[in-house]
Amino acid sequence: MNINKLICLLFLFSITTNCKEDDNINEVSNVLLISPVNIGETYNVDTNLIGNVNMFIGFGQTIDIGLPTEHISPAFEYITEINAKVYSASYGIISSINFQEESQDYELHVVLNEYSTHLIIYDHVKNLEVGHGDTVSPGDLLGTVGDWGETLGRTELQVNVGNLHICPTKLGNNIFNNDHSRLVNSLNINSLTTLTSACLADELNE
Repeated sequence: MNINKLICLLFLFSITTNCKEDDNINEVSNVLLISPVNIGETYNVDTNLIGNVNMFIGFGQTIDIGLPTEHISPAFEYITEINAKVYSASYGIISSINFQEESQDYELHVVLNEYSTHLIIYDHVKNLEVGHGDTVSPGDLLGTVGDWGETLGRTELQVNVGNLHICPTKLGNNIFNNDHSRLVNSLNINSLTTLTSACLADELNE
């Protein structure tokens, strides 16, 4: 058994023993350890990118204002350069993979362990590198982003607990949360968003 698999199994065992007793929102933290896409250190004005990211839609942000499709985002949505890589943000097990006919990409569900009620969803992923039942670790390649028009890509990160959508930073470690603070601040400085935070709410009902 290689060292990465051993670390992953030890992490899953640690969460499992906690979740047997109580898997509520407040008992699980530091689950999301890295961003699912590359968030760079600084915004590049020549490429209009920070890392691979061109635009970001925050948790709780209203989308399509004034249109019939207006809704509040229950996830982090990353608009990226085309074919950007999507990585696992946490340890866990691929519990389901669903093909989406309309967008011609996949939605991946990851559970922390067999007892956990926390569900981590990666939406709009293609060119999959994982399968159902696979164990994943932070940084493992899941695939590439789905298409967003002809020149950009997109993917989403969503966390559900039962009927609640939870802001991902509530489960993030310092690296994950600092990356998203830097992302929002960089896009604000360049007038590409008016978000004050990656999360405009802590949780949302379905």
